[in-house]
Amino acid sequence: MPWNMRLKNFLIPLLIALTMTTLPANGRAQRIARLSVDTVACLGDTIDVTIGYNTSHNAVVQNGITSLTHTETVFLPDGVPCGDLGCSYRSAVTFADFAPGAAISSVQDIRFVRLNLEHSFIGDIYINITCPNGQKADLMRKHTTGDNTQCSSTIPASSRGWRGPDSQNTARGTFFGEAFDQSSSGSPCNSNASANAPGIGWNYCWSNNTTSGFQYAPGDAYIYRAANASYHSGSASWSTSTFQAVDSSNVAAGSNFYHPDDNFSALVGCPLNGEWYIEVVDGYASDNGYIFEWELSLNPALLPTERTIVARDLLGDSTIRVSDSSFRICAPQAASADTVVPYTVRVVNNIGDTIDTLFRMHYYRAVTTAVGGDYCQGQSVHYKNRLITADTSWVEHLHRARSGCDSTVVADFRFHPVYDLRDTTTFCGSRFLGFNGIREGDTTLVLRTVHGCDSTVHFSLVQLDSTFNPWPELSADGTLWTSDSLLLGCAPQNVWFRDTCPGVDSQLWLFGDADSSAVRNPQHLYPDTGTFSVVYVASSLTGCADTIRLDRAVRLLARPVADFDWDYQLPPAHRPETQFINLSAPDSMDFLWLIPLAAGSADCDSLRDFAPFYAWSSDGGVLYGDYDIRLVATWSHLVTVGDSSYVIGCTDTATRQLTIVNDFLQFPNLVTPNADGENDVWEVVGLVDNAAYQMSELWIYNQWGALVFHERNIADHSQAWDPEATRSPDGTYFFYFTARNVNYGAVKRTGLIEVVRTR
Repeated sequence: MPWNMRLKNFLIPLLIALTMTTLPANGRAQRIARLSVDTVACLGDTIDVTIGYNTSHNAVVQNGITSLTHTETVFLPDGVPCGDLGCSYRSAVTFADFAPGAAISSVQDIRFVRLNLEHSFIGDIYINITCPNGQKADLMRKHTTGDNTQCSSTIPASSRGWRGPDSQNTARGTFFGEAFDQSSSGSPCNSNASANAPGIGWNYCWSNNTTSGFQYAPGDAYIYRAANASYHSGSASWSTSTFQAVDSSNVAAGSNFYHPDDNFSALVGCPLNGEWYIEVVDGYASDNGYIFEWELSLNPALLPTERTIVARDLLGDSTIRVSDSSFRICAPQAASADTVVPYTVRVVNNIGDTIDTLFRMHYYRAVTTAVGGDYCQGQSVHYKNRLITADTSWVEHLHRARSGCDSTVVADFRFHPVYDLRDTTTFCGSRFLGFNGIREGDTTLVLRTVHGCDSTVHFSLVQLDSTFNPWPELSADGTLWTSDSLLLGCAPQNVWFRDTCPGVDSQLWLFGDADSSAVRNPQHLYPDTGTFSVVYVASSLTGCADTIRLDRAVRLLARPVADFDWDYQLPPAHRPETQFINLSAPDSMDFLWLIPLAAGSADCDSLRDFAPFYAWSSDGGVLYGDYDIRLVATWSHLVTVGDSSYVIGCTDTATRQLTIVNDFLQFPNLVTPNADGENDVWEVVGLVDNAAYQMSELWIYNQWGALVFHERNIADHSQAWDPEATRSPDGTYFFYFTARNVNYGAVKRTGLIEVVRTR
């Protein structure tokens, strides 16, 4: 029997009698079992449990949790860092029930990771899970589109780009759950803004486990595949024309599970016990979402094995000495405080009746106590009848000192010197080191050191002039310093300051706008226009101080606000032109337009019109694509300082992206629906990918004039004509197609289509 069952001064023995009556041959009821265990132990101990019971009964001990859930409603930052959240949602769950040292050895050990969330456009989202030793696996990488946000650096480069060719990743516009899809660009961090109201979260489960009977989603079971999305129309308060990812609708049944982008083999070797956390990052600043709950489920078979005790006769009415009636339980290895752990012992008879008995183990932790401290030379201290007069330290291990648990005492006694010093120093006025009435000459002071020891210092004091002459300098660029009486600039403006006085030990800058700094050479941002006077206060350790004021030192003028728009939001490649609209304020300024000659070109046209009409030339290269248009607005101010006049130009730049769409359409005359993955369906080439026509309609007739296919407002490849789906035999068909764009006209086409299956 271990020591903790023998120390009766510290341990409280527990004897629990479990009773269940049976009717044996003699007709008298019998007691079935009694449980004996000391309910007090130490962290890290192994505890013996002994049980006695009647024939035909088994006993089982059970303990442990393998699935943890964290529930909270948290606003997901909208592609920008937001206060304590930064760029990501991070939340942890902690396991403590597995055997000490137990680790993930197979992807089967992780049953699934579940999130309940809502967010529009799953292509914006990056999700990973990290285990206690820092190993990490991506549940879902971020789609590469739209990486120009403030949170891009939060997502590793290796975690951008979905699996498979981009042509398969057609569901990036799919929504998580029922997202409240409103623009939050004006308040991306304010969860109380009306545009940031929470939607309705759906469950999504990721797993590589092949032994738990999970049913994976269609296709290759990555969440962003078109096969794993369905067209969804919600109520009027929700987005009415979006894709919605199929959720894991029945977690218990394991339906519609998804594969993680990183196989969970990346987590093999992770400790089971400890803190696991989930991280979710919104990598694009245009919409929002919420996290409502997440869950990590590990394999229950990894818990310490249950011990079933085989029934046998007791040796006497109350004797508990049967060798196979004992089992052991393991205490937690470590904890920040004393802890109580519940256990259940279940007694089962041969017809299945059970009695559960709960007992609780109180685990004490070993305690390390520090003794000693700081003392002065000449002092003495007694510790456990030991006289200590000099620096002394030791470590003492106390056996069974606290509730039967080992403890440690760390002793560290430090003795500091007492000084008798002589010094010559200078001071200002009649005050020195807090003492008034001091004069030049010799004096003796008793001073207390940082360790509280009184020391004697003999000073020879020399009095200095009480003032000196600081002179501050300031500049707008931090490099070229100037001592001019006026610094002109445009608000907002960073201004750098430095002092030119030697011997300054502390300083205070008053910038004239209710802000200040105690830094030696600070920089200060003036956010608003105005004229500001600067005050500089310099001090030395000897108490000397002086102040200088620079009246009207900084004058900041107003900057313009550059902004613009254009008439044709999506100009077509066949007519690449638009009228620019100047929205800058004020409008009586100088303007410079920089317009790229072609998509991706560094060469620009420079125009100085207020609102130019611009047409691109095909000589510049490929016309369709994205163009970064820049408008530079300059506001010139005439400023008079003394007898001199200056023209100060304050500028602002606005950059917006204009897209010229490829409106060129092609109409194939052949389709071969033979299921070889090539040319199996017929569609208007360029209609979906170029998105130039928002309104379209297609009719297809057979050679007898019967309508076999009709589709309106084609916006997805799934709306193509599949002759197999319409059961259309080989032969000649006639199509009639119309399309229209409200900005640049209509298209009408007719023609023949040959259906041939033998090619």
